[in-house]
Amino acid sequence: MQNLDQDDINDLSLLQDPQYSNGLNDEDARTILLVKHNDEDTDQLVLEDVVFRVWSDAARLLGVFIGQNTNLMNLTIHNCNLDVVDLCDGLKHNRCIRQLRLSWINLRDTAKLNSLAPFFIKNTSLEEIHLTSCNLWPNSMWLLSHTLSNLSGDTLKTLNLSGNNLGGADLNILISVLITSCRGLKSFMLNNNEISLKGCRSLAKLLESPEPNLECLYLHNNSLNNKCADILVDALASNSNSKLKYLNLLGNSNIRSGWSALLDLVCNTSSTKDIVESNHTLEDLNLTAIGPFSRPLMLMNSIDDRNLLHACLKLNKSSRSIPMIIKQKIIWGLVKGDLNIEDHSIPTVVIPTIMAWFSSSKTGTKIQYHNPPLSQEKLDIARINTVYHIFKSMPYLVSEASLPHYRMRKLRYTFMVVIFGLLLLYYGLVINKVGDTEVTAVHGYMLFPQYESGWTVLRKE
Repeated sequence: MQNLDQDDINDLSLLQDPQYSNGLNDEDARTILLVKHNDEDTDQLVLEDVVFRVWSDAARLLGVFIGQNTNLMNLTIHNCNLDVVDLCDGLKHNRCIRQLRLSWINLRDTAKLNSLAPFFIKNTSLEEIHLTSCNLWPNSMWLLSHTLSNLSGDTLKTLNLSGNNLGGADLNILISVLITSCRGLKSFMLNNNEISLKGCRSLAKLLESPEPNLECLYLHNNSLNNKCADILVDALASNSNSKLKYLNLLGNSNIRSGWSALLDLVCNTSSTKDIVESNHTLEDLNLTAIGPFSRPLMLMNSIDDRNLLHACLKLNKSSRSIPMIIKQKIIWGLVKGDLNIEDHSIPTVVIPTIMAWFSSSKTGTKIQYHNPPLSQEKLDIARINTVYHIFKSMPYLVSEASLPHYRMRKLRYTFMVVIFGLLLLYYGLVINKVGDTEVTAVHGYMLFPQYESGWTVLRKE
């Protein structure tokens, strides 16, 4: 390095020692000097696997440089022998860092974790805190919770505590703080922590929060089982306002039937009402591109279930129209044969619209959800089966003898509507105008267009 004044040379002599083969290299030393001089183009400092000759003095000096800097946004320190307390003596004055990443830095000592508190509390720009594999222990949760409860504003977006063996820790205090004081939190990482049933019960409270903002929850490589998965699913199902999009449960080998519970969460085909009330937000379980043939889903007994779960997640991700998502899931439920079309909550005047969804072979792409694809014969059988169950559930459509006289006129009209719908189904005339009509959800009800002149309400039971 050239053009160094004597002050810079003295600083480097403390930070850099040629005798250490894994000491500070020239590139890292240059970056530190740029941080010292508050270079406006230097917005990140990454130190990895660095051994300092005098770790206490080096940490103190580095802390001073960072504390005076106004352009640094990302500070990453991985597996270095810096003294955290001395580093934070200067770091606490920094107000510009947005991302702090500490990994393989021993924070088990209470004094070390406490030394970070002033920086966390006073830096209103801080958006991400990563303390991965930092040897945190159960008592650390109380200290961390106390610090987070004093954060100013809702700027914290990401909290990463992965790899800290927190399986035996009481997460209730931390979760309570996240709900009340960190309402802007969008990503929470707890992977590789041996978390089990106790931790899931605490996390359920976060998922049930009445004002949720959490979008990503990382729980892979823990000790979760089917009961844990059920707890998380129940929490998500009970919160219609949930914004969770990403849930990673991979690496939990004891989860088996839990994957079926996740299918019921995103597409409960027990009835149309249950489909409407399913979760249409969750879009990613980190199952990789091979989808239904990914290893976790192979634990599901039915290939149809695997396909439907994968398809529903993709649908939730690709569409921002909840009514269209509901319509598509109803179609898939009918094709799969699980949906109870004999549910009497479906008014007869809605039946032509449902049949129109199956009106032509050209709508096969909307019906298809399977990998490998279903044959055309099976798709045709699904169409016929839908019509059959409609008539099976409502025999009075073709028999008026058992009904009071005052309802006859209405039923004659309904019968004519159904026959008209069947003709359209048979000739495949309803393709775009009715077949592609949106289903609109309003306040828990489903509204179907009726001949473009009014609306028919599918009652919410």
